[in-house]
Amino acid sequence: VTVKDGAPFTRDQITNHLNSKLIETRNLFAGNMTKQPAFVGKNWRMADNLDVTDNIMNNTFFLGTYLGLTDEMFAYIEKTVDEFVTSF
Repeated sequence: VTVKDGAPFTRDQITNHLNSKLIETRNLFAGNMTKQPAFVGKNWRMADNLDVTDNIMNNTFFLGTYLGLTDEMFAYIEKTVDEFVTSF
């Protein structure tokens, strides 16, 4: 899930809310690879700016998934996200 530019809330706000409701989230762990510790100070070439990857790195998160999720669980996630988004 990527929070759009200009949204009235941040990725951290929505993920904190979801986590407080026992819906696990994880921030995207890649995005702009040039800013990852393993690549800092390395020699590489960029063909263009990395604005899109920066946006993904800073505004994208995963919702927890596994095979045992039930329709009831999906409905709870949907309701919780909808309540959060419409509260702004």
